[in-house]
Amino acid sequence: MSRKKLHEWHPGEALPEFEDPAEEARYYRNVSFAAAMAGHGEPVEQVPGLAPEMGPRSQVIKFRATEDEKTRLRAAAERRGVSVAVVLRDFARGLPRPVRSGARRRRSA
Repeated sequence: MSRKKLHEWHPGEALPEFEDPAEEARYYRNVSFAAAMAGHGEPVEQVPGLAPEMGPRSQVIKFRATEDEKTRLRAAAERRGVSVAVVLRDFARGLPRPVRSGARRRRSA
C-alpha cells in the first residue's frame, strides 16, 4: 500500500478558511509543513542547565493521539502560552534518564 502524496505547504501560501472542524481536519491530513519547518523552524536556543549531550533538537517524533488527548495537549500549551511541542519536551525532560546497558548504578548510602 503506497502513501498518498501530501500537498507541500510553503511560507506565504494562504491557509484556507474552514467551514467546520471536520473540514479543517481533512485539510491538515492532506498537507505537509515539513519543507517549511526545515527551512524556517524554531531556532535552537541555549537554555541554562541544558545538558550538553542533549544538543540541538534534530529528532522528529510522530505519534497518534485521540481527539481528547490532542485537546488536552493544546489546552495545556495555551494555558502556558507555548506550543504543544514545548509541553511534550518539558514532559520528556521530567522523565528519568534510562540506564545505559553495562553502566553501574550508584548505590546511595
